[in-house]
Amino acid sequence: MTSHLGIGVLSTVGAVLYTQRLGFAATTHGQLEGTAYFVGLFGAVGGGFLADRFGAKRMIEFGMLGLASLLAALAALEPWWDQKAIAIALLYAEPAFSSIASVGMFSPLMGISWPDRSATRRLFHRPRAG
Repeated sequence: MTSHLGIGVLSTVGAVLYTQRLGFAATTHGQLEGTAYFVGLFGAVGGGFLADRFGAKRMIEFGMLGLASLLAALAALEPWWDQKAIAIALLYAEPAFSSIASVGMFSPLMGISWPDRSATRRLFHRPRAG
């Protein structure tokens, strides 16, 4: 849960970074943030399939290592922040890794609440009668 606190701080500071330092218009930054939620959605669905295949623990590890790598890259790539492609890639990577880690965290809970269904299968299959 503390990772979500850090991401909240990053989002708040990121808005100032993208608009004031990197020169993005506020509307452009808003549109990028909005589409980043779709990246997170696809990360969650893909992470659900991967959690079913490789296990929840590995998805948590992958997502958290991805977030840590992202933050390290954010610091290391500071001289290249003015490159729009790098700035946008960093903006989109956060919700993807965060969603993958979140799915890994919720996947074991799905097994408790609905043990005959996995995290992904619950979304796409109806329960069997009987």
